[in-house]
Amino acid sequence: PAEVPMDLVVLVLGMEPSPGTKKVAKILGLAQDPDSQFLIPSEESGSNIISNKPGVFIAGACKGPIDIESSLSEGEACAAEAAAFIGAKVAV
Repeated sequence: PAEVPMDLVVLVLGMEPSPGTKKVAKILGLAQDPDSQFLIPSEESGSNIISNKPGVFIAGACKGPIDIESSLSEGEACAAEAAAFIGAKVAV
């Protein structure tokens, strides 16, 4: 048997997107992984929070299992992207 040094091991079993995530994805036409049905970011954007629909940003567990700290970071990034998106559309 092999030994691997680790600080923490977390097991996540049987996670799937919530019914609400699936419903919103269908209504908005958001890209989903064909196997898991989790939301997937736009390949063209090069970002893990930009969806395939302009102005729709995705963060957290709607994309699959994720820890809380990463979810918060993604949420902050989505807020910044949304502000930039709105700012680009509004003449001041």
